Amino acid sequence: MPLAAEIALPLAVGAYSFLVDRLAQPPQVGARLIVPWRNEVYLGLVLSVHPVSSADAYNLREAITLVDHAPFLHPDDVLLLQWAAERYSAPVGTLLRLLVPTGLEEPLERRFQAVSGISTQLPPLAARLVEQLAEEKPLEALEPLAAEAELKEMLSELRDQGVIIERTRLAQSQQRYLALGRPADASLTAKQRQVLDTLEQLGEAPSAAALARVAGVGPGVVQRLIELGLVAGHTRPPAAAVAYPRYAPAPSAASPVEPAVLQSPEVAAWGGSAPERYALAAASIDLALAQGQGALCLLPEGALLERAFYHLAGRYREQVALLHGNMRALERVQEWERLRSGQARVVFGTYLALLAPLPQLGLVVVEEEGSDAHKLRLYPYPFMPELALERAKRRGSRLLTLAAAPAVETYYRASTGLAQLHRLSTPLPRCRVIDLRHEPSWPLGRGLVQALTQVQERGRQAIVLSPRRAYAAVLVCQDCDWTARCQHCEVSLRYYKEQGVLRCHQCGFVQTLERCPSCQGTLLEPRGPGTGWILEQLRQLLGDFPAARYDADHRDTLGPLYAGAPGVVACTTAILAVPPLPKLSLIAHTLLDTTLSISDFRAGERLYRLLCQLGELAGARRPLMVLQTYQPGHPAVQAFATGQLEPFFSQELATRQHFRYPPYGELARIVLSGRDQARVAEAAEALGRSLRHWASAEELLGPAPAPVPKLRNQYLWHLILRATDASRLRELVAPASRSRPGVRIAVDIHPRQMVALPEERP
Repeated sequence: MPLAAEIALPLAVGAYSFLVDRLAQPPQVGARLIVPWRNEVYLGLVLSVHPVSSADAYNLREAITLVDHAPFLHPDDVLLLQWAAERYSAPVGTLLRLLVPTGLEEPLERRFQAVSGISTQLPPLAARLVEQLAEEKPLEALEPLAAEAELKEMLSELRDQGVIIERTRLAQSQQRYLALGRPADASLTAKQRQVLDTLEQLGEAPSAAALARVAGVGPGVVQRLIELGLVAGHTRPPAAAVAYPRYAPAPSAASPVEPAVLQSPEVAAWGGSAPERYALAAASIDLALAQGQGALCLLPEGALLERAFYHLAGRYREQVALLHGNMRALERVQEWERLRSGQARVVFGTYLALLAPLPQLGLVVVEEEGSDAHKLRLYPYPFMPELALERAKRRGSRLLTLAAAPAVETYYRASTGLAQLHRLSTPLPRCRVIDLRHEPSWPLGRGLVQALTQVQERGRQAIVLSPRRAYAAVLVCQDCDWTARCQHCEVSLRYYKEQGVLRCHQCGFVQTLERCPSCQGTLLEPRGPGTGWILEQLRQLLGDFPAARYDADHRDTLGPLYAGAPGVVACTTAILAVPPLPKLSLIAHTLLDTTLSISDFRAGERLYRLLCQLGELAGARRPLMVLQTYQPGHPAVQAFATGQLEPFFSQELATRQHFRYPPYGELARIVLSGRDQARVAEAAEALGRSLRHWASAEELLGPAPAPVPKLRNQYLWHLILRATDASRLRELVAPASRSRPGVRIAVDIHPRQMVALPEERP
């Protein structure tokens, strides 16, 4: 029977079958094939190989070239891609393009030749094209008989008819350079000798122009030396020098850990300090390497990637590889090949490292598995810890998660025996919770003022966290209560006092304002202190005591503080990305309620995690933590202050079970957006009516305008779907993704932001 392969292309389409009978050998699952797609050719990934009937084979196009004789991607990772496509209700090609960062968009060299002995009646233009192909020619060498698109269409049709053969392969890109040629004789001019001396010192030059520039001569001098053979041109495969982050020159030893912890299939380590957690990771990686296996370390974002690399990479040096979005394509190719060949066995990276080709994957390490930064903002919005867990299961690898505080879902897995919870020793924080209901002097309450004064008197360091950047959250008219809002988004404009402007943190709109546009009043009052306001208050309170600001808008140098100088920093959560300060004795949060006020079932968990992360900013020190809130009795606040995690998480799980939230159910958020407000509302209502035919009242919430109903001139409505399991959720989601004229529909499986609030840079 004819043989076909199911192929995933790096396009937003599902898998397609192609005949593979005429290939040199049957392809393996995970290998790459070059296949025709419309009038182009693409690299695709083999998902499966299966026999087909002659009748079915008649309707299939033929694959062109087998690129890999061994799998480019491990067969279990191919199954993971297919699982992810089903999980996130997306075409497998979309996941392939998103998660495989190299190897599928390589340049291709297309060559064609007419099949001899075939007599067929062809249109005049096609006949002329076939005449050109009596001998094999590359696409670029063909006479332009028609526009490029029409020419490719003719070639595609002739190939499918069997009139011509296409031989396409990966293009062998080459890097050109100049080096010394044959030995020079004495008959050289001074400038020619100058060029040769310069080239001897350099070893090589990238081009004649560059060599002439460095030697201080005209390009004609270099060209003459090339003609004489004294300077020779060469080519080689391109190479890139990967810019690795800094790592500790003398890495700390791995921590002694019970063998049961190291060998457990899934361990969730939390608490302690970041270096202590990395010491546990080092012990786990050491075990994997000793067993001839490799390790994947998955980080949510760049700052944590650099921190993990600093603490761990020095142990493994030449065995380390790096994969992240800020690398050039050539750098990713180079690192990918080092991993495939076994030259590197430990890979650090963000989401692009998820499918890193480690032949023997023994360990998957995920840091801060509860971080929202693990949720990609690219369709279909996968959540990377979920995929990492699935990859570890399919590859038979151990999974180690590291976090200042575990995710509620991780805690649940441990309580059901699916994972082992390993708490590192964490001293009880020195914590003072200030009830703002009885505090008249916010944003710096009396207790915080007292603590800051002590920091100044003792020459110590302090961090004061604001929930937002800018000077203030909003500008309000005292006469008529008018509020400055963005004309493109339904959000308040942030007030920047230093520049005298209002700025939208969503679309970048900037406005200056001297009078209230509603009543022409001039009494405009800032409300909701940001880092600028906090910094102003600190300088008024502490006089000439050094004060800095650290947020996405304004990052003062912290060098003096790292040198041990006293000072205070007004900041947002951007401060979490910096190393611990050496003399930090006070950490303050001016308003915890900003996190708690979001109508999201994960709000309490997020606050608890934030407080645990803030506690690590002092390294091994135990600074005083001053937490200002209108809800001092909130379970998350009490759990942190008392060090008792279990009652808080047990209450969280009970609440989630009642409402069928994860881990007791599956969620999807459907967001409809468009420029026409009425059309978006109508589409949302129509979708709601359609879903009610097969979704119960408990399974469907909405539709309703999103909490922020307009962003960047796009009106937003949303719906929430709840299901008991993933299979039922797929049934509910399937009809929801159908497009509607003028309305974009985005389906987010496993959403991390339930209320569709826009995210701001801290």
